[in-house]
Amino acid sequence: MRLLGRDGETVGPLIQYLRTSVVTTDEAVLASTGGRYRATAERPEAMSPGRLAFKWFPEDEADCIRRDFVLLAGMAWKALQAVTSPHIETVAGRPMPRYRVGAAAKGWALDRPGLQLHDYALRLRIRPGMPPTVRGGSGHRSC
Repeated sequence: MRLLGRDGETVGPLIQYLRTSVVTTDEAVLASTGGRYRATAERPEAMSPGRLAFKWFPEDEADCIRRDFVLLAGMAWKALQAVTSPHIETVAGRPMPRYRVGAAAKGWALDRPGLQLHDYALRLRIRPGMPPTVRGGSGHRSC
């Protein structure tokens, strides 16, 4: 996503979604997450979060771009929050409110109770008792 300038060209920083990485044999999850990796005996099922990402140097931008980019970033977060829920915790049970999970990923993980989600060395799970369709809250990362 980018802002449009007066001439119709894009201006300012680019906001992009770095997609969730999922390894599974579940075709529905692969389709809904844009997944490309099929689980094998050597590569077991796993999932790691996607992210909204941008590189922004406010001092390099005009005042109108700085103002409008803040609004654009806010709309991107709201769109992500509308389709995800904040029901992620560490395997030790510590809530991770900045992490979010979409319904397809949540259903997939809940169908595999021994499976851990991960973000590099951080091991995560869906908070016990959270149904796949519950939504709300705020955060920054999503599975």
